[in-house]
Amino acid sequence: EKKESYTSEESFIIFPVPVQQGILKITPLLKNEKTNCQIEISDLYGKAIYLSEIEFYNNISHSIDLSHAAPGTYVLVIKTPSGKIRKAIILQ
Repeated sequence: EKKESYTSEESFIIFPVPVQQGILKITPLLKNEKTNCQIEISDLYGKAIYLSEIEFYNNISHSIDLSHAAPGTYVLVIKTPSGKIRKAIILQ
């Protein structure tokens, strides 16, 4: 059985794009597996507005409340045991 790689962006569904009502959802595409990830969201100057360790399991979504953040463009980084995913997100 082939071990899945978590380093590609396709390993997670990140929605809605752009983020509305301040809630970002991250859904892992895992099959009967757990993985610990570090989630960091920072502004374009590198200042972190969110940082958390999350244990993802199967296809269970995790919601992140960003309602405290100003509208704009941010960088989402998901650090997995096998690499990093970096994605720009827009808060409306």
